[in-house]
Amino acid sequence: MNYSGKGLPTGRRGDVLLPAGEPVGRPDDGTARSRIAARSMRGIELVPVLDVRCFLAHQKYVTAFHGKGETIITESLRDLEAEFADAFLRVHRNALVSVGFIEGFERAAPRRHRLRLAGVDWHVPVSRRHAPAVRRRIEALAGSIRRGV
Repeated sequence: MNYSGKGLPTGRRGDVLLPAGEPVGRPDDGTARSRIAARSMRGIELVPVLDVRCFLAHQKYVTAFHGKGETIITESLRDLEAEFADAFLRVHRNALVSVGFIEGFERAAPRRHRLRLAGVDWHVPVSRRHAPAVRRRIEALAGSIRRGV
């Protein structure tokens, strides 16, 4: 077994391993990860992707808002969007939201929209460019819920 510079066990690709030997990095088979690793002052934090409400970008960092708070990660929104395309929806140039946590799509002002997310006490702005796609995706979700899918 190899070790990182921090004394953590790593796999053959240099990914930090969990105690059970599961890599934290991207899987080789092209599937999406179940957790995202983030370095913090406490060490490496693992954030379950299913618990993430949204990703918001600010300059070169992305903040993942989840059930236990927020965590800064260094991955780009573009990479996250490509990897988690089924579970997350681009709503603004600096925002991806979890489809499973969307509670509503509402008009904030003329030609301005925003999303309500479960577990978040603020609204995520939706850009005019992304509003039609967001509306279609929410309508498709509502239709699948009515059909019981």
